[in-house]
Amino acid sequence: MIVDGRAVAAVAVLTMIWGSSFFLTTLALEGFHPMSIAFSRLALAAVVLVPLALISGAGLPRGAEWRTAFVLGAVGLALPQTLLAYAQRELPSGTVSIFIAAVPLFTLVFAWLVLGDFISKRRWTGFAIGFVGLLLLAGPTAFAGISAGPVSVVMAIFAAVFYAVSAIAIRGMKGMHPFRATAGAMIMGSAVSAVFGISQMPASLPPSGAIIGLVALGLFPTGLAQILRYYTVRRSGPVFSSIVGYLIPIWAGFLGVAILDEAFLWRDLAAYGLILTGLLVARERRKPS
Repeated sequence: MIVDGRAVAAVAVLTMIWGSSFFLTTLALEGFHPMSIAFSRLALAAVVLVPLALISGAGLPRGAEWRTAFVLGAVGLALPQTLLAYAQRELPSGTVSIFIAAVPLFTLVFAWLVLGDFISKRRWTGFAIGFVGLLLLAGPTAFAGISAGPVSVVMAIFAAVFYAVSAIAIRGMKGMHPFRATAGAMIMGSAVSAVFGISQMPASLPPSGAIIGLVALGLFPTGLAQILRYYTVRRSGPVFSSIVGYLIPIWAGFLGVAILDEAFLWRDLAAYGLILTGLLVARERRKPS
C-alpha cells in the first residue's frame, strides 16, 4: 500500500465531490423520487463510463470479474443508496450522517477481520477520536426521531456496513483497470435498482434545477468519484480511503458558511478539531529506512 501525494490528492477531491453531493441531492429531490434518483445516478454514470472504458481499451469485466462488479454495484452502490432513501424519510439528515460517518470504523473492522490487516492501537484510537468529533458536530438534534424510527436506524446502519464491505471488495479486484471496474459496477448497480427506480420516475418533466442536480449527481459523486475511490483503495488500502467519511462534514460545513451564510458555532470548531486530531493520531508513522 502506498500513501503519497497522489493518494492524498485523490482523497481531497473525493471529499469535495461527495461533500457537495448534499446540495445536488436537494436540487434533484425537487422533481424526482429518492428511488428514481438512486437508479438514475447509476444509469447516467454507466452511460458515460461504459463508452469510456471501451474507448480507453480497458473494456468491461470478463468472466469472474462480473461477480466482483456485482458486489461493488449492488452491495456498494444500489443497496446503500436505496436504504438511505428510505431512512431519510423518517430520520433527520444529521442523524443519518452520523451512521454514514461510521463507515471508516466499519472499514477498519472489516480490514482487520476479512483481510487480516494489522491495525495498530494508534489507528484505532485516532479513528475513535474522529468519530467523537463527528458526534459533537452532529449535536443533540441529530438524534431526534431515533426512537420513532427504529427500522430506519437499522437501514442507515446497514447502508454504512455495505459501503464498508464494498471498500473491502475493491481491495480484492486485483488487476482490474479503474475504468473497467467502475463501468461494470455501474452496469450491475443500474440493473439491480432498475425495477423500482423506473417505476418511480415522474410522469411530467421535472424542473430544470432538479434535472441539473440529477445529472451532476450521476457524473460526479457517482461516476468520477467511484473511479477515484477505486484508484485510492487499490493504491493505499480501504482504511486510508475511508477517512473521506470524516472529512466530508468539514467540507460541507465550510460550504455552508462560505456560500449559504450558515452560522458557525464554537461547538463546530471543537468538533473539527477533534476530527482532525483523530486523523493525525490515526496516521501511521513512517518506518525509518
